[in-house]
Amino acid sequence: MKVIVVTSPGGPDVLKEIEVPEPELQDDGVLIKVAATALNEPDLTARTRSLPPMQREYLGLECAGTIVKVGKDVQRWQVGQEVHGGSGGIGSFAVQLAKARGVKVIVTAGSDKLEFCKTLGADACISFNYKDKEDDFIERVNRETDANKGVDVVLSSLPIEYMPWNHACVKQGGTVIKINGCWMLPKDTRARTPQPKKVNSELQANFNIGVAGFRFRKLEERAKVVEEVQKHVWPLIEVGKVKPVVHHRFPFAKAAEAHRLMESGKHFGKILLIPNDRFENSRIEQS
Repeated sequence: MKVIVVTSPGGPDVLKEIEVPEPELQDDGVLIKVAATALNEPDLTARTRSLPPMQREYLGLECAGTIVKVGKDVQRWQVGQEVHGGSGGIGSFAVQLAKARGVKVIVTAGSDKLEFCKTLGADACISFNYKDKEDDFIERVNRETDANKGVDVVLSSLPIEYMPWNHACVKQGGTVIKINGCWMLPKDTRARTPQPKKVNSELQANFNIGVAGFRFRKLEERAKVVEEVQKHVWPLIEVGKVKPVVHHRFPFAKAAEAHRLMESGKHFGKILLIPNDRFENSRIEQS
């Protein structure tokens, strides 16, 4: 099978596609013929620092495809079933899912992406350009909430230095959830982090902080997440209320180009990698 490996720490050009033996199937595992995989921030970190995700040798945290083999202890899954390890970019997916469940959604994004967020259903869109004096992050969020109380939940992929801003936007008793590894952004990015205004100490002391993740959970916890997704999210996808957003597709041979696009920050939704022999006949539409 074909895999993408990091030959040495560095830029996108250090990526290489190689042929490796089919992995040994565990009794409680399944073997998937991959139709597509997608890029995530940990892939960029693994490439630049040569850190294999979860001690695995190859890049890739999610995939979509068809089950071709099942272990002897597997009962839930069958050969021939189509499966998805991830759906859409986190932000674009979260906006749609929240709106489908009747939640008011406030998003922050680069000024060039605000119109796109509106098409997904966002109720209020705030420019992430902190140099924009007319669009103060904290004040806008408070104005958009009932009696300036703040939001119930903050889902943040911003660097860790932005956490005080998140604290200032969440209501008393609310929740701040930190996702992905964006706190490992380049130093020049972190140096431009704006200084948030002082916020009420009582408000800061009365919220929950969580870190969203899947890779580091126990197997039984992952299984529970999958069950909840199938129960509450999959029906919304089936009826079209939530749609994965795909920005661009690349064949495995152009993995370096895919990494360059993700590092540019100019993508809207997911960047997919398709096995070379299946790229032309891929059924996954490009948005």
